[in-house]
Amino acid sequence: MDNDHYEALGSLAKLRQGALLLSMANKFFCDPPLLEKVGREMDRTLQTLPEQIKSLKSRFPGKWEKEPETGHLVSDLHKTVKQLRNPEPDTRAKCGDGDLGRELELGIGNLTAAVHVIVGKVEGRFPAHQSRKASSMVVYRLTSLISSLLRKLIPALILLAVVASLAFGYLFWSMDRKQVVVDRIATLEAQLLSYQKNIGEIDREKERVSQRIEALKRDELPRAEKIEFMDLGLELHKIEERRVKVEVDIDFIENEMQDLRAKLKEIEGKSFMARLLRF
Repeated sequence: MDNDHYEALGSLAKLRQGALLLSMANKFFCDPPLLEKVGREMDRTLQTLPEQIKSLKSRFPGKWEKEPETGHLVSDLHKTVKQLRNPEPDTRAKCGDGDLGRELELGIGNLTAAVHVIVGKVEGRFPAHQSRKASSMVVYRLTSLISSLLRKLIPALILLAVVASLAFGYLFWSMDRKQVVVDRIATLEAQLLSYQKNIGEIDREKERVSQRIEALKRDELPRAEKIEFMDLGLELHKIEERRVKVEVDIDFIENEMQDLRAKLKEIEGKSFMARLLRF
């Protein structure tokens, strides 16, 4: 009897291995040559399984009150396995989604549960023990269902986590930071000091040129001094243009600093989350 027991359960274990491969929803296992190979292996196992189950049943001492029916379970598995022998596009699609493997797992699980009941009867186990076997198969099927759901959910959860991380990263790196504003104000203050120093140098240069122009303001000037007077006038004009440009730059810096100080005050009045979420 032990030999029949192990043969039947061993065959079921082989079938389960093939089903587990297909339930992985891996495109590699769904290529026609591999599907056909798995189908041939499972078909050979199914050919011997009914005789093994029949031999196991014959070991039962006495007459069965209600003989466990396994024929329809084997037949259903045959129908599914037949699809593997000549896989159509829809069969390959079911394989790619993992549905084909799960369908096989469910059928094999039901048949395994029935065989365990037969084994329990033949070995004279108590009903409670048989119940535990049946319960274990229920747990197996539930575990299989949960694992298949997880296989579908995990990629979505990973994608969601990646998107959330990217969103947080964008919000974090683009949010207003106090130190950035403080550093910018310090840079502008240094530029402002430089421009103000430049204004002083321009004013001194302008004063020098203006004094020379005043010194040349006479009714009669030699030709050389007339040329110098004209050159000085042109130079004075350029100096004034430079001063105007620097003054514009100073105004721009002062306005930006004013805005930044207002922004700094606003940042200091907000919490981290308020700055992160732009509240």
